[in-house]
Amino acid sequence: MQHHFFRSPEVTDPEFALFENLTRRHFLVGVGALGFGVLTGCGAPSASAPMATSGATRTIRTSMGDVTIPANPKRVVALNDTMVAYPLLDLGFRVIASTGPSLDVQVIRAGKYDVSDMTYLGRGDSPDLEKIAQLDAELIIGTKGLNEQQFAALTELAPTVLLDFEVGMSVFDYHRSVAEVVNAIPQYEALIQRIDERTATLKERLAALLPTLEVSAMSADSPTLPFIYYGAGTPWSVAFERLGIAFPTAFPPSAETLQTPLSLEALPRFDGDVLFMLDYPGTDTIFAELKQSPIFQSLNAVRKGQVFHVSYDDWQYARVPGIETVYDDIETFILGRQIDTSADFR
Repeated sequence: MQHHFFRSPEVTDPEFALFENLTRRHFLVGVGALGFGVLTGCGAPSASAPMATSGATRTIRTSMGDVTIPANPKRVVALNDTMVAYPLLDLGFRVIASTGPSLDVQVIRAGKYDVSDMTYLGRGDSPDLEKIAQLDAELIIGTKGLNEQQFAALTELAPTVLLDFEVGMSVFDYHRSVAEVVNAIPQYEALIQRIDERTATLKERLAALLPTLEVSAMSADSPTLPFIYYGAGTPWSVAFERLGIAFPTAFPPSAETLQTPLSLEALPRFDGDVLFMLDYPGTDTIFAELKQSPIFQSLNAVRKGQVFHVSYDDWQYARVPGIETVYDDIETFILGRQIDTSADFR
C-alpha cells in the first residue's frame, strides 16, 4: 500500500512513494515554518543556480545556502505534489511540473485542481532530471531531503530551493513561507481574510451545538491499524480549534504527539458524537473491513449513523484552504442534518 505521510526532516527522501517501506508510525508531519528568510535585492545569479530569465531577482536564504531566484518566477517545478504544488495552486500560481507519490500510478495529487497540463516527473526521491532539463524552469522548489548529488544536479538546471520543515509548526506559517518563495504574499493574505470571515460566520451557526458536540477524526493503515493524526499543521485540527469544536477527553491535541496509532481495543476512547473517516486511495477496502469489527460497530457515532467520509488530502496536508474544505464538510455533515449530541464524552 502506498502511504501518504511525510518522513521527518532527517530522512533522506521527501516524497510519498518512500512510504512503501515504512508505516505511518515512523513519520512526523512535514509541516510548519520553513528555515529560511527572504532577503530583498537584485543581483546576478550564482554560478550554481543560473537564472532561466533576466530581470529582477531576490535572494532566498536556506539551510542549503543562499539562492538567487527571479523576483516573480512564472515557470516553477515542484518536487513534491501535496506539499509544494498543491499550496502553490492555492495561491493562483501556475506549476508546470511536479513529482508524485509513485511510479506505478503516475499521478500528481492536488485535490480538485486540474493538473492535466502539468508534467509528471516521477517520484520525489528520484525526479526525472532529463524531463526537468527540457522545461526551461525558472525555479525548482522541493522539500529538504535530496542528497547533495541530486541537489547539485538540480541547481545546474535552475535555481533550487528546498523547504526545511519544522515539525509541528502552524499551517499558516507553512503556507506563508511557500508564498514568500514565489512572492505571493498578497494572495496568501487574501486566503487568510477569507478563512477569518468564514470562521466567524460558521462559529455563529454552530453556537447552539457547541456546548454538547464532540467530534473525532481518524484514518487507518490497515483494518487493525487505525490512527489519529492532528496538530497545528493539519487543517482539520486548526479548523476544529478555531470553531470551538471539542475533541473527546482521551484525544487531546498535542504537538508532541502528532500521531497516535490505535489498537482496535482503544477505539472506544476516541468515540464521539460524530466520527470523520479520512479517505485516501486504498482506504475503501480498509474501512470496509474495519467496519465489520464488533468494537467499531459498538461506537456511539456508528450506532447513531454519524460516521462520515472526507478527503484525507484536504483535511490533512498543510494548506490554508484545507481549513475551508473542513468547514464545507462541517456544514454538510453536521449543520446539514439533525445530529444527536446526547452522549457525554467529556
